[in-house]
Formats: sequence, C-alpha cells, structure tokens
Amino acid sequence: MELDKETREVIRRGEILADGVKGDFWSYVKGQLKNKIETLNSIDTTIFEGKSDAELAREIRERASVVKILEDWVKEIEASASQHTMNQNIINNEDHILHV
Repeated sequence: MELDKETREVIRRGEILADGVKGDFWSYVKGQLKNKIETLNSIDTTIFEGKSDAELAREIRERASVVKILEDWVKEIEASASQHTMNQNIINNEDHILHV
C-alpha cells in the first residue's frame, strides 16, 4: 500500500516520538522535568520574603501555570507516541483497511 506524502510525514514524526519515549533519554528527561515541576509546585518560604500578598498570589499563579504547561507537554508527547504505536499496528494489518 502506497501512502501519501502527508501520511508518511505523520508516521515519521510518530516513529521519532515512539522511539524517543522508549529510550533512556526520555526517562532521564522526564525525571528531570518531574523534579523541576516538584520544585515549582512547592511553596518555598523564600518566596514570601519582601513580597506583597498580590505579588505572592501572582507568583503562585504563574508557577501553577508553568507546572500545568510542563505536565500537559509530557502527557502530549507520551499520548502521541502511544497513538503512533496503535496507528502502526492498524497500518501493518491491512485486513482492517478499506480498499476502494
């Protein structure tokens, strides 16, 4: 079965993600990100020093936003890798492809 250029590119990007998520590098990066997220998510007493209530509230909101962005990014990468694996299984099993 011949795939069009756009589909081949989607598959190529999916392969990169799927291979990367399986590797040691992703495990390391994810662990480092988790540590950074925990640091951002913690309330360090030094953030209270010399700041008004409004400044503290803003900083806490900003930290929460950054944490959400990083967590969502990790989930997106892993979901894309998983989706690629499922798509590849379907492509490899041509019995499920409708030929017209």
